[in-house]
Amino acid sequence: MNRNGKAEQYQQSFPQRTAVPLPAKGRIWTLTIEPPILTRSDILQRLKQSKQSDGPVVNEELVEVQRQAVEDVVTFKGAWMWLSRLDLLDYQVLLPAVKNDPDLPGAVLYGLTAGALVDQHSRREACLDIMAGFLFDFISNLYLFAAAETCRVAIEEVIKPAQVSLGKGIFPGDGEIPLTAQHTLGRLLDTERRIGLTVTRDAGALQPQKSLLAIAPMLPMEQKRTVEAKAISIGQGSSATEECEIMNNHDTNCSASNKGRQCDCCSRAETCLYRK
Repeated sequence: MNRNGKAEQYQQSFPQRTAVPLPAKGRIWTLTIEPPILTRSDILQRLKQSKQSDGPVVNEELVEVQRQAVEDVVTFKGAWMWLSRLDLLDYQVLLPAVKNDPDLPGAVLYGLTAGALVDQHSRREACLDIMAGFLFDFISNLYLFAAAETCRVAIEEVIKPAQVSLGKGIFPGDGEIPLTAQHTLGRLLDTERRIGLTVTRDAGALQPQKSLLAIAPMLPMEQKRTVEAKAISIGQGSSATEECEIMNNHDTNCSASNKGRQCDCCSRAETCLYRK
């Protein structure tokens, strides 16, 4: 049975199942690192230490509500990505089935799906204002960074016994690290890289539209077009939010950065989701 068939079989087993193991796993899916859970005090402390000049006015109740919302969505991201080749966008029916499922691996629940549902929950469906959306993104990023740190610790545990560093080439059969450990190391590094790609460098905020486009090449052609269309639709929020994100993501040296209306000279013209 091919992967699509296994994914479909797994999805069909949700309503009546009690404990059905995952199907044959891809290389990322053999990881079993548990996601670190952040407390409200952890988040408030990070907010106080943050040097973001445009940071939100901290409301402790809002912090807790959004922290719980982040936890609610990260628990099913792994299954969503696993079933993506069947139907990446049909997460509404998957959420009740896979949330809090102990069979799902932990570490990649953060990095692979890139937070599209997080964005819809925080800015579109719940209609939170821009500052509240910033706070939600900030909390989401803390989870991402914590997950990356968990991967980093696991990587150290693999390479330390062999007394090698990541700067040195490690190849199968070189005798310094057992082959099974090399496979584990490769998975950890790949997961850490994917988590890193999920976080933008400029605003420290999740960019779910761009992240969806980033995973599109992994899909069959017909689903690639669907994912790209979905990413664009996610980017079409309220005018206030859209203009804010345009200003944040366009080349500030380009005269075409005026609300994204004229983009021909922009270095991001081909990939920008807000090109008119």
